[in-house]
Amino acid sequence: YVGHMKEHLQQRQILVIAPVPIGNSNTPDPLYRNYFSESRKMNDAFRSIALKEGVLFADAAEWDISLAYDQVHFSVEGHRQFAERIISLLRSL
Repeated sequence: YVGHMKEHLQQRQILVIAPVPIGNSNTPDPLYRNYFSESRKMNDAFRSIALKEGVLFADAAEWDISLAYDQVHFSVEGHRQFAERIISLLRSL
């Protein structure tokens, strides 16, 4: 997909943003620990693809985004945190 976008966007920059992981490594629920582990693997793959394709990359897992009770969606605060990080990132480009 990134290769296709590079071909059709020509001179535009592409930014791949790996998502915030589902769950966390400290949760007592083994299902959410597994989700967290698999999310990290997926983000590592996104990083590798971005590097291979020569596009910009950001890993939202490194942004300490607050999640809601379900450990999947952003909390209200998490949405604010994510927006602030995106704004800061885009300004730095």
